[in-house]
Amino acid sequence: MLVPMTYSPDTNRFLQQGVQPALASVAQSPVLFLPGVLIRGLEDAELLDQLQAVRDLPSGGYALFAAEHLRPSFTSVLKLAQNEDAAILPQRRPTAAAQSRYTALRQEWQSLLKSNNIWVKGESLEKWQKQTEELEKSIDLLNRQPSRANFKGAIDDLDTMTKNLPDWMRLENLERPYRVNTWTNRLGSIGAILRYGESRLRHSESSPTALQPQTNP
Repeated sequence: MLVPMTYSPDTNRFLQQGVQPALASVAQSPVLFLPGVLIRGLEDAELLDQLQAVRDLPSGGYALFAAEHLRPSFTSVLKLAQNEDAAILPQRRPTAAAQSRYTALRQEWQSLLKSNNIWVKGESLEKWQKQTEELEKSIDLLNRQPSRANFKGAIDDLDTMTKNLPDWMRLENLERPYRVNTWTNRLGSIGAILRYGESRLRHSESSPTALQPQTNP
């Protein structure tokens, strides 16, 4: 788990000089990336901006520094910025976290389709919907039966979705490019969680006692 000290009271500088360069350097690494948000002296509105900005990036979450600077007014800010799956910690339950995040994303897509509020038609729509179903099945199987083979299947299906999404969403991207960018980043965050989970599985298989608490002689 990587928690860089990307501290800045200005959201633009927080993103451009801190978070984005650090995130780019570990894009394909099997780590959870949680940018550090310095809350000391930070205004409520600026805190919300920084947390929402992190949510739109392919990161595993965020870390607040430090607990002693938490104040009552932050409660409502944190509720606004909280993911629906906030109770599922990726570092403890990576496959469940990946499934929860993908389920939320797919529900968003289905809602937009139902309301005819997304611009994807014909063959692109068919291929995209087929892949959303394939990915849902492989992530569900992985969560129920974690194994190297199932990790590979889920990651491969996710890579297929990520690679083809810009083409399938070509028309949507003309109308609402911010949506496609955000969806791509959300898929990226799921990929990071899956790579982390696979790495943990490999480590536990090679070192069965690695995750057990150690005692002093």
